[in-house]
Amino acid sequence: MRFWIVKNAWWMRWADGMVIGPWVWLRFRKVRKNPMTEYQRREGEQNVAWNQRIYRHELEHVYQIVKVGRLKFYWRYLADAVKNSYRKIPAEVEAYAHQNEPLTPKEVKWLADGKIKV
Repeated sequence: MRFWIVKNAWWMRWADGMVIGPWVWLRFRKVRKNPMTEYQRREGEQNVAWNQRIYRHELEHVYQIVKVGRLKFYWRYLADAVKNSYRKIPAEVEAYAHQNEPLTPKEVKWLADGKIKV
């Protein structure tokens, strides 16, 4: 199964990441290439960590989709969303549980390439 990564989706204002069909939409925080102050350096480190968590969270949804199939995943997700608050949707509980795990070299390469092949 193949997915494409779209970084800094301009239209996403209510979420930091989302998997819709074959696209992984991400809204990353900015990281300065040459921080001028200690504050900017620390802010950049925090933003890199935040961006990796968002990406890892959305990757977990990709793995869930691969495991059960697109239609079944979205059907379950919508059915669970009707019954539960966002943080209690089983797919979200699992994704939040995995979002702090370090990225594998393969996952880092996928982000750099802009596509995921699972």
